[in-house]
Amino acid sequence: MQSLITQSDTNIGGNLIISGNLSVSGSQTFSGSQSITASSTEPVLTLNQIGTGPLIDFQISSTTVFKILNNSFVGIGTSTPNYQLTVIGPIYGSEKLILESEDTFLLSTTSLSFATSSTFTFNRGTEPIFKIDSQGSLELTARGTNQNITLTPSGNGIISLAGPTTISGNTTTTGNVVIDGDLSFIGNRTISGTGTLTLNQRN
Repeated sequence: MQSLITQSDTNIGGNLIISGNLSVSGSQTFSGSQSITASSTEPVLTLNQIGTGPLIDFQISSTTVFKILNNSFVGIGTSTPNYQLTVIGPIYGSEKLILESEDTFLLSTTSLSFATSSTFTFNRGTEPIFKIDSQGSLELTARGTNQNITLTPSGNGIISLAGPTTISGNTTTTGNVVIDGDLSFIGNRTISGTGTLTLNQRN
């Protein structure tokens, strides 16, 4: 078995072909394009960080575009991910997004927008609970057996319904309710309590 040991810089003007394993200690810097080809049942590339630094940091013009920290947090478009996956920038997906968490948060500081060419639906299993169609109509439906829909304003707030309103089934309100438009009832109507009911007729 022969060993090649160098104590200084080594320049290779042609191809370097290694038929066995290559072990390199210390930092490595490569210039030019790199290509790795393998035909194996093992991973093509294994990275093992046993220190405290990041596992990987991909950069374009010295700006991080993809980074994995040593706590397994992954950042796309950021060098400081603070979740398991942190993405800075728009995300496009052509398939379903499945979230299997007890608590899911949308931390948007502006708005949540949906495409105007299709219907957006929140489902309970396969049953739609909340739906917005392509025309802008909104549908809120309780599922299961004898389930309620509760709208509760805070403090002196009110529940305001603008436009023609149809109420089907039993409805209970607590607090002030303002209906700005036509009101239609389907089913029994019961009004009770110590508050007041004001109906303003428009000409």
